[in-house]
Amino acid sequence: MENITQKEQEIALISLKSFAEMSKNLIGQQEIHLLDEQNKQLLIIPTKAFFLLQSIVVAMSENKNVSLLETEKEMTTQQVADLLQISRPSLIKLLTKNVIPYKNVGKHRRILLNDVLIYQEKQKQKQKEKTRKGLDFLTKQAQKLNLGY
Repeated sequence: MENITQKEQEIALISLKSFAEMSKNLIGQQEIHLLDEQNKQLLIIPTKAFFLLQSIVVAMSENKNVSLLETEKEMTTQQVADLLQISRPSLIKLLTKNVIPYKNVGKHRRILLNDVLIYQEKQKQKQKEKTRKGLDFLTKQAQKLNLGY
C-alpha cells in the first residue's frame, strides 16, 4: 500500500467512531449491509470482512501502512528465513526440531505462513515474559538495596 495521505488519515479518524458503534450490533451476524448514500448502492459483506476493514481503518488512522497476507500460503525455507531475519541453517534447525511445522514437497521443505506467524507470536510472548521477569528481579534488588524504588 502507498503511504497514507493526511486526508486519508483524517477520514479514517472520523470513521472510527462509526466502526465502533456498528461493531456493537454485529455479534452473531454473518453479514453486514453497508449503504453508499451518494451512489444509492448497497454493499453486503461478511462480518469477518467488516472487522478486517475496521483493523485497516484503525491502522490508517495511526498513519501505519497495511499489508494483507494469505496465511495458507506455502513458503520456501529461504522466504521464511528472510521473514524471521535468521539464517537458513538456523531455520532448518528449528524445522528439524519440529518447532515450526513443515511438509516436504519432493526434496524441498514448505512452511505455511500461518505457522510462521504463530511461531513469531510465541517468540514475542516469550521475550515479553523474559523482560518482565528481568524487570521484576531488578526491582526487587533495588528495593533490597534501598535505592528508592
